[in-house]
Amino acid sequence: MVVPTFKESVCRVQISFFSEWVPYVEFIFFNKPLRNRM
Repeated sequence: MVVPTFKESVCRVQISFFSEWVPYVEFIFFNKPLRNRM
């Protein structure tokens, strides 16, 4: 049963990548300074 673990690892990588880029996307589209979120 290697498929479930592979899917979990892929999901984790996608979540981490998405969470890293969300602030930049919000900054680009909404022009919100990142410092205000921190």
